Amino acid sequence: MALETTQKVLKIVGGRELVYANWAIVNNDPVMASFGDNLVNIRNDWAKVPNGAIVLFSAHGVPPSFYKTAREKNLLTIDTTCQLVTSVHRLVRKAEQAGKFVLYIGAEKHPETEGVLGELQPENYAFMKPDTSLDTIDLPTDRQIVVYSQTTLSTSETKATTEALQDKFPGIEIPGRVGICPATDVRQEAVVAMLKQIDALLVVGSEGSHNT
Repeated sequence: MALETTQKVLKIVGGRELVYANWAIVNNDPVMASFGDNLVNIRNDWAKVPNGAIVLFSAHGVPPSFYKTAREKNLLTIDTTCQLVTSVHRLVRKAEQAGKFVLYIGAEKHPETEGVLGELQPENYAFMKPDTSLDTIDLPTDRQIVVYSQTTLSTSETKATTEALQDKFPGIEIPGRVGICPATDVRQEAVVAMLKQIDALLVVGSEGSHNT
C-alpha cells in the first residue's frame, strides 16, 4: 500500500516539483532508489522541507508532533503508515487514557518506535530493547502495566521477553502478539521450518530493515 501510494503521488506530480518523505517509505534500498531523485528522504530533518511542499509519511508511522510541524509549514501530507502500526498507535493512546502504564519493546531510535512513543506522555511509558536486562527495568507498582512492541521484532525473542516479564511482574498485561505483524510472524515461522530441510539460507534485504 505504501509503495503503491508513493508511485501514484510521483506519477501525479510528474517531476514538476520535489516530493519529500520523512523517512524511507519502506526499508528497502533498491526500491527506494527506483523512485529516483524526485523523492527526497529528509530523515526527519524538517529544515530541509520548504513551506507548502508535498510530504509522504513513511510506513513506519510518525508521532503527533510531525502533524503539528506539517500544519505550521502548510505542507500537503500523505500518510502511508502501515495499518498495523496505526493500530499500535491507537492501542497505546487508549491504554494511556485508561490510566495504564505502557512498556514498549522496540529498537532504539527506530522511526516506528519514535512514532509510537511520541503518542504518550513521558511519565506514562517505559522503553526497553529486546535484549535489555530485566534487572534494569523499573516499573510502577501502583498502576496496571500493558506491553506493546514494534511490529517487526523477532517473534521468538519477544515471546521470551514477555514470558520473563510475566514471571518478574505478576499481573502485567500482555496482549496477543503484543503488536508484531502477522506477516512478519509467518515469514519467521517459514524460515524456521525451512532450516530443518536445507543446509543454508541466503536472506536478501537491507541492513536497516528489521524484517531482514
